[in-house]
Amino acid sequence: MSQLSRSVLINLQTMAMAVLLAILVWFYAYAQDTGDREVPQVPIDVRVPPGVLIDKITGPGGIEVSSVRLRITASKNALRDLRNIACRVTLAQRPDGDVPLVLDVPLTNAEFELGPSFQVRPTPTSLRVTLVNEAVQRMRVRTSDCNTGTVRAGFRVVEVSATPTFVSVRGPAAVVKRYREISVAKVDVSDQAEDFSQVTDIVGVLDGSKVRADSRVTLRFTLTEEEIDQDFKLPVRVLQPIAFGKVLTPSPETVTITVTGP
Repeated sequence: MSQLSRSVLINLQTMAMAVLLAILVWFYAYAQDTGDREVPQVPIDVRVPPGVLIDKITGPGGIEVSSVRLRITASKNALRDLRNIACRVTLAQRPDGDVPLVLDVPLTNAEFELGPSFQVRPTPTSLRVTLVNEAVQRMRVRTSDCNTGTVRAGFRVVEVSATPTFVSVRGPAAVVKRYREISVAKVDVSDQAEDFSQVTDIVGVLDGSKVRADSRVTLRFTLTEEEIDQDFKLPVRVLQPIAFGKVLTPSPETVTITVTGP
């Protein structure tokens, strides 16, 4: 082997060892500079097309969830700069008619808007999202059985009216299409002794599905005093001229009358 060939070989060996040493140094520095950060509650933000509703978001075992727990591994500098972490899922699919659409969504860096330099370990590792088509149904506000408590003694509720009398209710098409009336949150009438009004909301759940109205409802309660029956025993008197002579004695001498009123 010539002197030149020997020099080239030695140089190549030296360069290879230098590159290997540089790689080892880089891995050591990286290991020293990385860390873990755990975020116990990362809110879930699922975006769906217009006219589509999220019926529910569940994790393992069918338990509904609104956030995930996230463990992140990255450089310590990158971890310090993390702000406002969220789990954002964008879905483009639509249900077919009234049949719910169930989608299993694995959670990756993309859902947390984190680059490849971050290692994410979410719990749960995937979400099951149930989508339904939205419908709007005009419903009458039910005014029966809309109060709790007892008005002041001697009074009673004689009428309850709602303004507006109809509301537009939005919710899953398969649910709201079956209803023509909707209840409101009950109003406490305890110790009331005169007419009054109170603003309330519709009951936000039908058949286990969330619904909402386009407006709040004002209930007006009309009260009146209770009417009772009271008996009175009264003497009977005979009016007669003084010159009549004989005093007349009535029979019976007393009568009982019943008076009905407040």
